[in-house]
Amino acid sequence: MNRKMILNYLNEYNEHEQFYMNYHEAAKSPDTLKAFLDSVDKDYVLSQHILVFDLFPDQVPEEWSDDLFFDKNDSKSILVRKHYRYTPAFNHLNVFFEMKYVLRGTCSMTIGNDSITLSKGDLCMLSPATMHSVSVFDDSMVINILIRHSTLEDILFNVLRDQSIISAFFLDNIYAKKHLEYMIFHTNDDCDIRNLVLDMYVEEIRKDFYSSSILNSMLIILFAQLTRNHRKTVDFSPTVKKLPLGNTNLLSYIQNHYQGVTLSDVAREFSYDTAYCSRLIKSITGQSFSNLLRDIRLKRAEIMLQSTNMPISQISRTIGYENPEAFIRAFRKRTDMTPSQYRNKGNVEHQEPAPAEY
Repeated sequence: MNRKMILNYLNEYNEHEQFYMNYHEAAKSPDTLKAFLDSVDKDYVLSQHILVFDLFPDQVPEEWSDDLFFDKNDSKSILVRKHYRYTPAFNHLNVFFEMKYVLRGTCSMTIGNDSITLSKGDLCMLSPATMHSVSVFDDSMVINILIRHSTLEDILFNVLRDQSIISAFFLDNIYAKKHLEYMIFHTNDDCDIRNLVLDMYVEEIRKDFYSSSILNSMLIILFAQLTRNHRKTVDFSPTVKKLPLGNTNLLSYIQNHYQGVTLSDVAREFSYDTAYCSRLIKSITGQSFSNLLRDIRLKRAEIMLQSTNMPISQISRTIGYENPEAFIRAFRKRTDMTPSQYRNKGNVEHQEPAPAEY
């Protein structure tokens, strides 16, 4: 399926969109709304997860968990979806990261206390636990990209080891006690960004064994293109003029040197007194330096256990634990599993599925 075919596919109104458009039109008059609601097959609506708040006001949870979108038995950690046009707007928050790209037209959003309008080419990055709603009540086209929290941690460890604005945004969200809710890139008519988002949608539809790895790689390219070409176009919440890069540079340094870094090393790198550096880390993250370092090391261990066949003792040394027993105790305390149990659980969940038909 090429880009022209995917555009034609996206332009077509699917069954959900047809329902939502009729619902939207009916709501303009009390009489037509009553007639519409009386005709609704309630069992079908519930089974298809179609939102009809006039019939089921508590139909959607306020917090959207991974389980609503990601299959826990599937290794896939990035999802690309069309935002269904005319979907009723409702406030909710995610436990995952979300990006919204306006392929055509405009999109109205409420994020926290901010009301914003996204235009063609705008890409909005939303933090987890950020209350928001989305409104698309015309023929505009918006693509949603959902990203598991653990995927961003993997990318930060392995790829985004720089001090770019995107690295700062995600580091701030993963480790900082107070974090930015969103940022918006204005890419306008950048065909490279547009085509990359479309190609990600094509890969989403393929759903074969390689799709997850390819989508991960495409996401990294998307981040790089945004940083290279649009870092000067970024808007933040009106309450935030810029990212606290001093804080995120400190966090980035700890993450990039987690194997053997000490509090004295961090203080020396940023010309801080050691006691002040300790207090600063606690004020940024809500954790002591030692607890933050332990969390970073154990998150890295989780990634290595899932993605490599490296022996446990070698992983222990790689992440900064000279004593494997100390590593195993710390890992068990964090996950309620030994490293071997965690690895075996991941191997069962990530077995290669049969090729998808499409």
